[in-house]
Amino acid sequence: MVNEKEQRGGNEMGKIVSTLVVVVAGATQLIAGKGTPLRGQDTIKLVFTEKDHPKDEKADLKALFGDYGSALVIGIQLDGKVVTCDVRHEAHKQKPISSPTSVKMSDFKNENGQLSGKLTTDEKAEAFGETWEVNLTFRTKVP
Repeated sequence: MVNEKEQRGGNEMGKIVSTLVVVVAGATQLIAGKGTPLRGQDTIKLVFTEKDHPKDEKADLKALFGDYGSALVIGIQLDGKVVTCDVRHEAHKQKPISSPTSVKMSDFKNENGQLSGKLTTDEKAEAFGETWEVNLTFRTKVP
């Protein structure tokens, strides 16, 4: 189970309020940043990691190379639709794995300067012979 922990860095603050199963067991760090526009639409990048990365402007990239332990990097549109999903887990041989259709968002809210929602997979996801499962609720400041 993921312990609740606040992470502060610059003007960003994140709080994981539930569990991320298998992908980033023990993840306690969340940071939200502006993502790269995709098909002409702005995106937000959510970076969940095991280790702290509060002031790193390239936390999303470094997370995928293992600088912060296991990681989940999710790109969402402003309405909460998941458009990118990259998984890096220490136990996986294939690192990282890109699987944008494996994770779904529900209960998404973008209001009062806060983003919140629930990210889940439909049971276990699989790619390149690796499996993972996501089930987490998050809340963080809008970047």
